[in-house]
Amino acid sequence: MLTLYENKTLIIDKYKDYAGDVSVIDSHYYSNKAPLSSFIVYPFYSLYKSIGLPELKDTTLKKYPIYCWSYKAPDGVDHTPDGRVFLLPKSSTVLILGDILCGAIPFVITLLLSLFAMKRAAVKLSPVVVVMMSFYASFLFAYVGTYTGHILSGVFALTGYIFLKQKKYIFSGIMVGIAMATEFPVGILVPVWALLIYLNEKKISKPLLFALGLIPGFIIVLWYNYHLTGSITKTPYNYEIHQQKENTQDIGFNFPTFSAFWGLVFSTYRGVLYYTPILILMLWYAIKFGYQNSLKNVRDKMALFNDGIKNYLLVTVIAYLILYSAYYQWPGGWAFGPRYLIPMVMIVLYEGVIFLSKKNISPYFFYIITGLGVLFVWMDKSTKIYMLPDFPQDYEKMNLTPSQLQELSNYHNPLFSIVIPDFMQHKFNTNMLPVFWFDSSPSLAIHIWPILFIAGVVFLTRWYSKLYPAPIEIPVDIQKKAPKKIKKK
Repeated sequence: MLTLYENKTLIIDKYKDYAGDVSVIDSHYYSNKAPLSSFIVYPFYSLYKSIGLPELKDTTLKKYPIYCWSYKAPDGVDHTPDGRVFLLPKSSTVLILGDILCGAIPFVITLLLSLFAMKRAAVKLSPVVVVMMSFYASFLFAYVGTYTGHILSGVFALTGYIFLKQKKYIFSGIMVGIAMATEFPVGILVPVWALLIYLNEKKISKPLLFALGLIPGFIIVLWYNYHLTGSITKTPYNYEIHQQKENTQDIGFNFPTFSAFWGLVFSTYRGVLYYTPILILMLWYAIKFGYQNSLKNVRDKMALFNDGIKNYLLVTVIAYLILYSAYYQWPGGWAFGPRYLIPMVMIVLYEGVIFLSKKNISPYFFYIITGLGVLFVWMDKSTKIYMLPDFPQDYEKMNLTPSQLQELSNYHNPLFSIVIPDFMQHKFNTNMLPVFWFDSSPSLAIHIWPILFIAGVVFLTRWYSKLYPAPIEIPVDIQKKAPKKIKKK
């Protein structure tokens, strides 16, 4: 963003030391990320600068210690002491704008899309409660208010999925193309959804409509690739420094491995079920009601299989898990939860909250699971945000001492080994607007959030109940005595 604004170029040579992930192409440094998030923030940053609004001061940024980037690597060296190298006063304005435009606003849009898909109140739990508790209790919340492409690409992919279910294939293609321009790997949805459209519609014209919608996103990606690499088929990832050190081929993808699949789904390290516990409840009720309604009475197993391979949600989940089980950096680097799976998880949660709102579920289990999820993610956002260290895959070659090997145990369950201890020791994250703008202490800003969250849930629940009143249930004995015209009405 800084070089784009200051020099009207994507070359980041001037600020290469402030970037964590960079690509080197023809002796120049570039970001290895997809471009759309930068293009979205650029006009807002230009407007901010043209108005002459103040930048954050270096003294403000350094008033409190910064713990989120400070962590010792397995070799015992703290490579980023206090994280100061990442913070420039001029970049902080960019980060805050990006946090809002690419993190907070897309997350709110996701909540609204899920909320209004329910249309009316459930019997036991308000849709507001189901949506807010489910999404905030997931690792997605750790990335809300951060200038990354994950949440932004996720809401684009989710919107494309909604259009897909509505059979608005051109609009679905437009959103998937834009999502891919925000985060390259979302492109896995292009062949998967095109094939599913054909299997469901049995008409070649329908996937062609989907392909037509992809054109704007493809133009952005192909132009960006050609501008940086000189080839429309090579992304900056082909020139990413870390991959060159790892000597990986095919931009880091190979054959899927079971260990990566297990780590992505079940592990306490990056497992999606561990970092989004509401998915366990959703999975349990999906199996329970699916068995009662379908599996128990089904006679034609092949028909069930055919329905499965044409199911948009199921096949999307399988495709995403296979894709990242084949990626050499499947844990996602420094991350809280499996951040590469965010677009997939947003789609699953969207369908999940709609599903839960229609079923007679236990509110006690729901509140226990989501309450713990919100608590843990709040602790993470209060301390490390998403900057949890990556487990070194080649630690056996590092000739570590016994004490350093013991240190590796922190990586297996970073929530209990890193996040909670940091929270208890008041190693709080200072990258918050109340700290920057109102000079409040990190502790005050952190502890006021649960109060605001609860107040928000209560207010929105009452507002929604007036907008979509719950249907009045008439007892069966009264229904039998009622006149036929009233029954019909």
